[in-house]
This record gives sequence, structure tokens and C-alpha cells, in this order.
Amino acid sequence: MIDKSKPEQGLFSSEENFCSFFKAVDDMIFVSDEMGNILFTNPALMAVGRVSDRKFTDVNEAFLNKLGFRRDEVIGKTSRELGLFPEQGKQEEIAHELEETGEIGEYTLKVRTKSGELLDGLFSGTLIESQGKRYFLTTMIDLTLQVRAQKKLDQQRELLQVLSHDLKEPLRAIGSYSDLIYLKNRDKLDDSSEKRLHSLKKTARGMQKLVDDLVTITSLGEVASHKPLEIPKLVDEIAQQFYAQYAEISVQEDFPTVIFGESQLKIILKNLLENATKYNDPPRKVRLGYQESPKKDSVAIFVKDNGYGIPEKYRQKIFNMFERLDNHDDSDGTGSGLSFCKRILEANGFKIWLESKEGQGSTFYFTLKKSH
Repeated sequence: MIDKSKPEQGLFSSEENFCSFFKAVDDMIFVSDEMGNILFTNPALMAVGRVSDRKFTDVNEAFLNKLGFRRDEVIGKTSRELGLFPEQGKQEEIAHELEETGEIGEYTLKVRTKSGELLDGLFSGTLIESQGKRYFLTTMIDLTLQVRAQKKLDQQRELLQVLSHDLKEPLRAIGSYSDLIYLKNRDKLDDSSEKRLHSLKKTARGMQKLVDDLVTITSLGEVASHKPLEIPKLVDEIAQQFYAQYAEISVQEDFPTVIFGESQLKIILKNLLENATKYNDPPRKVRLGYQESPKKDSVAIFVKDNGYGIPEKYRQKIFNMFERLDNHDDSDGTGSGLSFCKRILEANGFKIWLESKEGQGSTFYFTLKKSH
């Protein structure tokens, strides 16, 4: 409960409305992405104070609980007296901007709790006038866990980039020396030795791809900027780079524009087209199309091949990381592609699935939002 003996009267139309307002925002702030998917929820820390002397006149329960103060320790004090902001100069600049413009939004500041712990806060604020006086109303969302997680992820990504470079150099050398040995000695090699050299080169190439996949995994959790995308253009770009010489790819006409992260959608399309091309029977034909949802606000995009199909017992297994169902000697994949697709789509609130009949090919579906 809010101590009604402390807050100044008449800040809103009545003290009762004021307290009701604080109680309402004492619950949760919902942070979402461009698609409306909730990324995380967080109790909002709120404070009201006089602009004239910058002393707090009221704070909500989330403020007290998170920062560890009692109400009587806060009311009538300034943030400087409480030692809330170690970056005092930056805080003064933000406070001055609030007083000059009447509103601030999405500033990040370090905040010190009563126990001395430092939190990462995202601040917004506005000015309120009541009975001839000006008050500031500020809101803070605690981003400490998100910031720490991002820092850890960045460190892991940096380490993987270094390891990737260090590992790929000797793998390239193995492949190059295998070629050199073969070219200089091919007239002297028996079938068994020639197969061993080809196997060595294939293994080195597969290891390079595995290292690349490990680096890719670290980027799957990145927040991508969503924008309208035309899938036929992306497919043309991908097909020209990789698949035009291997299969005939047809795209359904009047393809709707979708909303998604461009780099992530390219990963999805590349892996699905690669699989549809690789595990296909001559004449290799790949069909990319869509089905609208009943509400016409989303689509199920599909990639269909005329390959040998996937047995039912493997249809969930193939979405596991580094899972391969083939034993093709000419295939150097790592079995991570479909897992990448699944992780990207599910992280954004969408899904992927397949339909397949042995001997009649497979169709992979994934959902996306349409652009309006």
C-alpha cells in the first residue's frame, strides 16, 4: 500500500486518482518487438518529484522493492542525497533536458541500490503541472539481466570468431596439401590411396563448415530489424549464388510481401532450398509457394521437392542440431541447417514443420506475418 501521508495532494485530479495510477503501473511493463511478440516483462519503477528542488514526493512499490529503500528514506530527498546515480553528470544532463523540453525517452543510466549494487536502467520521463507547480514523473525499466546476458553473448561470439579463424587456417592447409599430393602423385596412387586423399579433403571441408555453423549459432539470438521483404527477390539472389546449376526453382506468382529480418530470412530460405536441391531426384525441381491464413494476416510459405521423402520416424529428429539422416559420400553438410531455421522462427513467434511421403518428396512449411 502507498503511504498517503507523504505524497503531495492534488498532483492529479485527486490523491485517490494519483494512488490508483501508481497502483496500475505497479504491475508490469511489457516490452515487445515490431511483430508484437513479448520479449520480456518487467516491473516499472516510478517516481514523482518537484522540479523546483528535485525532491521526491512519491514513488511506487516497485521502486522501493528494487532499490531496497523504505518510503520514509526516499520522500523529501533528492537522487543525489540518496546516491542513486553514479553517473551524476549524465543524470544532470537528462534532468536539464526534461526541464527544458518537458519530456525524455529511452535514456540508459546506471542506478545504485541502497546496498550498493549497480543496475542498468532504461528511463523515460515527463513534466506535470498541478496547482501552479511543476513535477517530474519518471519511469525506469530494469535491464540489468538483459545487459549482462548480452555482454556474455558478445564475449562468447568474440571468442568463437577468434577460434574460427585459428581453426580454419590449418583446415585449409590440410585441404590444400591433399590437392597438392594428389596432383603430384596421381599417376602413382592406387585406388585405396586416392580414396583416402579425397576422404581427407572432404573431412577438412566438412570441419570448416562446422566451424562456420558454430559461429552462426551465436548470431541466432540477435534481435533483427524487421522490415517488408519480397521473397521472390531473395530467392533469385540465393539461387544465382548456389543452386541455379543444380535444380529448377519455380516461385508462385503474386507472392505477398512479408515482415521479417532480412539476414535471418535469407538463412531460412538458403537452408530450405539447399536441402530441397541436395536431396532431390532428377529432374531436380523445387517449388516455392504460399498459403494465406483465414484472417489473411499471415502466410505459410512452403518449399517442395520431388526427392525420396523422409520417413515419419525422422520428421522431428531432423530439426535437432547437427542431425543428419543421409550417408551420402558427396554430402559435406553438418546437419545444422534445419535447426537454424527452427530456432530463428520460434524465437520470433513462428513455426516450421514438414509433410512428406516416401518416394514422393517433402514439403517444408514456415509461417510469417504479411506486410499490410
